[in-house]
Amino acid sequence: LDYYRLDRIIMDDNFDLDKLREPKRSRINSRTKGNSFERKIAKILNEKQKPFIFLTANQDTKTIHKAAKLAPEAYLSKPFQAAEIEAALTILKLKKKFSPESSFYVFLKDNDYTTSALTLREVDVLKSLVLDFSNAAIAKNLFISENTVKSHSRNLCKKFNVFSKAELIKKIKQIFKIA
Repeated sequence: LDYYRLDRIIMDDNFDLDKLREPKRSRINSRTKGNSFERKIAKILNEKQKPFIFLTANQDTKTIHKAAKLAPEAYLSKPFQAAEIEAALTILKLKKKFSPESSFYVFLKDNDYTTSALTLREVDVLKSLVLDFSNAAIAKNLFISENTVKSHSRNLCKKFNVFSKAELIKKIKQIFKIA
C-alpha cells in the first residue's frame, strides 16, 4: 500500500507537500514536533482531500477529541500491531473505491433521483458543483465555457427537480450523506 510516513519526510514547517509525488493516503506519527505541527499537516491533507491516519502514543481524551476534529481515517495508539495498521489502510483503500464521487455514475442510467439519466458531462459538472467549485473553475477543469457549465447546471436542476444550484448541491449531499 502506498502512503507517506510524514514524520520521516517532513523536516520543518516550511516543507512543501506539493514537492512530493501524490500520495494515496498518509499516516502521521504524532511524536514529531508537538501536536500543532501534526494538526497543521492534517489540515493540509484535508484541504488536498488526502486521507490520513494518526499513529500515536497519546490516549488521553483531550488529544483524541482534537484529533477527531481533523477527521483522520483512523487513530491508532501504541502499542499497535502491524496487522492493525494494515487493517486501517485496507479499510481506507476500500472506502476510496466506494466513495460517493465514484457513485455519481449511478445517475447515468434510470434511477430514483432524476427524471432522466444524466450524460457523462453532466456527471462531471455535478461532481464539481458538489465540491463547491465555481463555474469558472469547472469550465477551466473540464475545458468548456462558463455558459456550457451554466447550461449543464440548469439541466441538472431540471433532472433533479430542484430550482437552484444550492438546492441541487444540498440534495446530492443528502443522497450521499456528505457533510
